[in-house]
Amino acid sequence: MQHLDQVKPGDLLLLDRGYPSFWLLFLMKAKGIDFCVRLKEDWWLKVKGITESSEKERIVTFTLPKKDRAKLKDFPNMLDTEITCGLIKVELENGEKEVLCTSLTDSKTYLYEEFEQQI
Repeated sequence: MQHLDQVKPGDLLLLDRGYPSFWLLFLMKAKGIDFCVRLKEDWWLKVKGITESSEKERIVTFTLPKKDRAKLKDFPNMLDTEITCGLIKVELENGEKEVLCTSLTDSKTYLYEEFEQQI
């Protein structure tokens, strides 16, 4: 949380597997911070769904869980809002699959290959 105060709209925050939570994704959206988060395969059913599919990318929409509402009390407009993120599945050289969750959802601007090359 302390680091988020240093991030400004227009920055891209990269987060590893230990960081993701739904309230954090909502908070970054509320603050206008773009993000790309590496997820564990079993972190969320939607991640498991893309991992088990032949898709390389998928747009997902979701709401803030009720248990996390208190964490966004300073952003009441986000409490009953859906946010949209992109899930991107990349296969590593060793055959493992990485799934990224990103706010960068415009596939014409942010090409799959660019994400794939960065892993």
